[in-house]
Amino acid sequence: MTEGTAPLPPMPAPRKRWLMRLLKGLLAALLAAVILVVGGLSIVLLTFDPNQYKAMLIQVVKEREHRTLTLPGTIALELFPPLTLRTGPFTLSERDSSAVFARADDLRLHLDLFALLRRKLVVDRVVMIKPQVHVARNAQGQFNFADLLPDSKPDAAQARSPLGLSVHRLQVEQGVITFDDDKAQFHGEFAGLDLELAGLDGGSAGSLHLGTTARFVQPMLATRIDLRGKLQSDPAQHSLALSDLALSVQGDALGLKTMQTQVNVARLGLSTRPALTLGAQQGSLKTTARTADGEALTAQASLPTFNLQGDALQLGALRACLLYTSDAADERSSVD
Repeated sequence: MTEGTAPLPPMPAPRKRWLMRLLKGLLAALLAAVILVVGGLSIVLLTFDPNQYKAMLIQVVKEREHRTLTLPGTIALELFPPLTLRTGPFTLSERDSSAVFARADDLRLHLDLFALLRRKLVVDRVVMIKPQVHVARNAQGQFNFADLLPDSKPDAAQARSPLGLSVHRLQVEQGVITFDDDKAQFHGEFAGLDLELAGLDGGSAGSLHLGTTARFVQPMLATRIDLRGKLQSDPAQHSLALSDLALSVQGDALGLKTMQTQVNVARLGLSTRPALTLGAQQGSLKTTARTADGEALTAQASLPTFNLQGDALQLGALRACLLYTSDAADERSSVD
């Protein structure tokens, strides 16, 4: 009679093997969820037709602004990256007129995806490609854009607007602003205008950068302008403030040649309610140039504080120093 050996019980699977299976299962479930969500979002976006809002937008502009908006192209929604609504070329007329106030090759709205899925239009960035705007002021001092300012509309009318936008950033590429001021007798244009504004929604501090070439026939002016600074806006109060402004101007202006000017302003405030108000504090100016007679000129000034409200202007004290040199007599003079 032989003795048998009892069979050994099965060995349990190692703990690590179970952990790997659990991890693989979780990853597979997560991947399936991502595919489902992305697929669902794609279906929603692909079936979203922005052109259905074109007629409504044109009608709102006509009824509220008394201006004619034309959108001859097809409004396109580009999914990635980022989610962008493109209007194509457009024109906007003067108020109660067929004359063109503004036009552009393209207007791009970079949208918040999740807000759009909730049927809300939240714009992170507005990009205007080659806009052309005609700014005019008549002899009575009325600007052709005055009706577009927020203070020209009652709050009730604004509340009824179906197109309330929240815009954080504005970008302009290669713009042209034609300026005709019959009251001040300024006529010319700002060409090749590039602009970047951030912080327009008032949520956080932003920045400003503007570069353009000014060409005026009255007064004679041909200069390159560069402006930088910090921006803080308050849409609820219809105001914005610019700080640490640095303005650089190079070119010919006001009868001076090869002018190099640097202007710094600690703070510049603008408000449109209850009336158009503009104020500046702690400014300085330094410029070098040559006169038409070849005299070298250097000027420095501590700019006065000022406050402009409507047609009323308040100015503080001005301190300036002027130094010029005559090439013919080699004379130097100083004015303080």
